[in-house]
Formats: sequence, C-alpha cells, structure tokens
Amino acid sequence: MKLFILYLYIMIGSGILFVNLYNSLVDAPNWGRNIPDSLETAKNYFQQKTPANFFKITGPLHHLIGLAVIIFLWNPYPQIRGYIISAFILFVLADVFTVIYFFPRNNILFGQKPVDPKIALQTWKEWSHMNWIRSLILLSGVVIACISLYKIYR
Repeated sequence: MKLFILYLYIMIGSGILFVNLYNSLVDAPNWGRNIPDSLETAKNYFQQKTPANFFKITGPLHHLIGLAVIIFLWNPYPQIRGYIISAFILFVLADVFTVIYFFPRNNILFGQKPVDPKIALQTWKEWSHMNWIRSLILLSGVVIACISLYKIYR
C-alpha cells in the first residue's frame, strides 16, 4: 500500500508534464500565430477555464503527495531518500519557476488590454522557449521518481 503513493506521485507528475507539453505543442503556437488577434482569440477561449485551473489543483495536490511519499517511504526504503527528495525539489522548482517567470508573462499576454504587438510577440517567444525548460525540469522529476521506484524493486 505504501508504494501506491509513489505510483500516484509518478502518475500525477507525468500528467502535469504532459499538460505542460500540450501547452508548448498546441496552445503556445496558436497564441503566437497572429498577435494580437490570436491572443484575443485565446482570451475569448479561456473565459470559462484556463490551464491555470488545472495546475492550481494538481500542483498543490502533487506536492502534498510528494511530502507523503517522503514521510511514508523514508524508513522502509532508505536507498531512495535522495531520489525522492530530488524529485520533490524539482517539482517544487517547476512551480516556483512558474510563479516567478510565467505568471508575469501570462499577465502581459492575457491580462492587458490593448496588447502592444511588439511586447506581446517578445513575451510569447520568451514564454514559448522557457516552457521547454520547465518541461525538462518536470521530466527530470518524473524520471528521478521512476528511478526511486526501480531502486525499490531492484
């Protein structure tokens, strides 16, 4: 039963990673297609819900599960301590990066009216490039969490 929580941690972390990749592969190219019109289209589309609605729920839940993984697996599996702490730090780092880097850019892209096309284009490019870095951080967290699972079964 204790390992179930690690499986859950890996699954939710993978889900967050894949939603982030979806944003890079599908959403962001559409946002930048014809700025400022494409941003207005995205704003209209996101009137009811945005990707932030997903991340605001899954992010904190994932961190709580990560703490539970550390607590519940600390004594029974000392060989994975460094891995689960590293994975947890990477997932928290991705969220800190989101708050510090992406929130201000989201505000420029989707919060201001009217949008200055030059500023919006530069902001969209920055957002698009750095989201791949965020995805890499998330992927690293998932891989390290998977290594900890491997170490348990090995």
